[in-house]
Amino acid sequence: MSDTNNTERNEQMVRIMAVVGFVVLICLLAWLAVQVVRFVPVAFSSLADIFEQNQRDYAENVNENGGEDTIVVENTETNQDSEVEDEVVVEGDNTVATSSTPVVVATTTPVATTPTPIQYKTVTTYKKPVSDPNGKTDLAMTFTGVGSLNSNQHFVPGSLPDRGQGALQFVVKNVGTKTSIDWSFKLDLPNGATMTSSVQKPLLPSESSTLTVTFEMNNDDWHDINGTVVGGGDINLANNSFVAKVAKR
Repeated sequence: MSDTNNTERNEQMVRIMAVVGFVVLICLLAWLAVQVVRFVPVAFSSLADIFEQNQRDYAENVNENGGEDTIVVENTETNQDSEVEDEVVVEGDNTVATSSTPVVVATTTPVATTPTPIQYKTVTTYKKPVSDPNGKTDLAMTFTGVGSLNSNQHFVPGSLPDRGQGALQFVVKNVGTKTSIDWSFKLDLPNGATMTSSVQKPLLPSESSTLTVTFEMNNDDWHDINGTVVGGGDINLANNSFVAKVAKR
């Protein structure tokens, strides 16, 4: 009877020891898992530091031995009709060390682009002539030509008709530096008549007046045209007149 009881107690002890051993094994495995989780990031970080240090040492060794850093950048777009200084921009911190060695810029193959149309605007300014009180007035008279007036009363250069209305045109310009006073002009017309104009307004320096005179052609006796500027305070009479020969068609 006692042998049976001893056997049962032994079996119970074995079961208890097995359970305790299993629990201890589970705790040991959990501890090892925690240690592995804590150790792996440190190991990878150390490997990364070692790799980076090796790269830095290699770059420094290349620079000391006269190597060259190659930086690859994209070409900047330029306008084909104007010269534009290219601005090179390097994005990111790709260089490891700075040295006095030259930098070789490798450019990519340019891509054909449609040029932007050139836009421009024209600004016209007018500066009113200023009269010099101490300057001189110089009225110059220039013959333009003969012709006729169209339906809009605009002068059309051409030939004078044998009969009917003809026209002539000339320009009076102040080529001096002082504003003129009132002036007038005299004309000997192709039909033989002579005329004297009414008083004309003063001309500023570089200002001109274009005048057109109409007349009737009613005879076959054509005359040369003579024109003269009268007055104006002009001191130079050498350019105050013109003579023009008129030929029949």
